[in-house]
Amino acid sequence: MTQKLENKLEIWERKMLRRIFGGIKLQNEFRRTNKEIMELYGKPDIVQVVKAQRARWLGHIARMSNERWVKNTYERRRKNEKRTTEEEMVGRSDIRSEENRSEGLEEGCVRSKKMEKKSERTRSQGPVGL
Repeated sequence: MTQKLENKLEIWERKMLRRIFGGIKLQNEFRRTNKEIMELYGKPDIVQVVKAQRARWLGHIARMSNERWVKNTYERRRKNEKRTTEEEMVGRSDIRSEENRSEGLEEGCVRSKKMEKKSERTRSQGPVGL
């Protein structure tokens, strides 16, 4: 998490807590310091909670088997390795060709279910404006 995001979360949290706990009237103004608000709240701030939850999630990932896509994705990002576009295209074309064969379409012909539904809808409506 970036420092900028941490600051935004802390500001948002204090803003919500000020609304909940209200202020103390001092010389016609309602005021409460950040320290007073956090003492009243009595729980860790949101940034600490988010960091603890992320550490907990990493523990889950560490215990996963190597076949899980979540673990593979995390490890790839951690190593900063990305699949090449050629590998992605080969993977996608294999999937598409299997779908086309199962739907009885020619090789290289890709037609999504959304496109089919849309074309059926426009055919059933008939000519527009008559």
